Amino acid sequence: MAPIQEVYELPLAAYNTLSDTTIKFELHCITFSHYCERARCALRLLEVPFKEVNYLTLAHIPAISKLQKQFSQGPCAPTASSRSPSVTPVLAIWTHDDKPLCLLQNSALIMRYAVLRAQALGQASQYQLYGSSGLEVDTNLKVPVIIGSGPEYEQISEMELRLSGTLGVEVRRVMYFYLLPRMGLGGQLFVRNSAGKERWLAWPLYFISRLLLPVLLKINKSTTTRGQQKLLAEFDYIDQILLKRQQQSNGQTVTSNTATGVGKHESAQCSQLLPYFLCGKQLSAADISLACLGGYIVGATYQQWSPEVDNLPDELKTFIKTLSFSQLPRQHLTSTPK
Repeated sequence: MAPIQEVYELPLAAYNTLSDTTIKFELHCITFSHYCERARCALRLLEVPFKEVNYLTLAHIPAISKLQKQFSQGPCAPTASSRSPSVTPVLAIWTHDDKPLCLLQNSALIMRYAVLRAQALGQASQYQLYGSSGLEVDTNLKVPVIIGSGPEYEQISEMELRLSGTLGVEVRRVMYFYLLPRMGLGGQLFVRNSAGKERWLAWPLYFISRLLLPVLLKINKSTTTRGQQKLLAEFDYIDQILLKRQQQSNGQTVTSNTATGVGKHESAQCSQLLPYFLCGKQLSAADISLACLGGYIVGATYQQWSPEVDNLPDELKTFIKTLSFSQLPRQHLTSTPK
């Protein structure tokens, strides 16, 4: 069976901005979304300057719809993790004089755009997140498509897409199942991640989300139990990959800043450099996906507020501790640029 693939269309307006240093970027996010964390991480790592615009869950729907109308651009195609027309993150690209150019909607697409921009600006040697061959844009199609080549790219892309559909979907399901019913956890997730005028909406949005999200995202005891089983299986799968990488290295760990690309940006904060990687011998989009999409389920902390593991319900706390016995190096789940 051929590996599952996703088509990453790049609007021509976005393609034309790759080497333009005068344009402006806004990253529109659900504040505590792990998919948005993946986009943040990629943009920071690749030194793409951007302003962050955050929304609470559900408040993002009218905001993204308004943004799409402002740019005269419809929603993106369904992704591996969402069919919502208001899916976040959304990267808004503006001219230097604040005229709307285009929107990029999908964290994996945003990461690819960041890599292409780094290549166009001559920064690609340090940031080969999709393999040493880099990325290209096929402009012979009606809508340009981002493509890669070679087994290295195929392996990274397949792993990235897999993690979007497993860790991405099931971590969200499990965390919401345990947090939403509890005001001291779910309510605080909304209140402490709100700012400005949205603070007045935090509690109403929490109570509405508490009712709607279990229906919209199919969150219940049965699906959560299956989700936990999938997460355990996925951690085992990743364990085996990293064990193989470790064996291939013959006991030699990768510790070079040049090899990782981590630590180059002044805002990067890593506990220590990764000893080995999911795909090949350097940091890739797969490692970033693992860290950002899987971090919450082992208690990793990001800039956004989330409950400490000790304050979680006992059943979830036990599950997190079970995952923590995984051989998966903790650096993969905590060492992302902040």
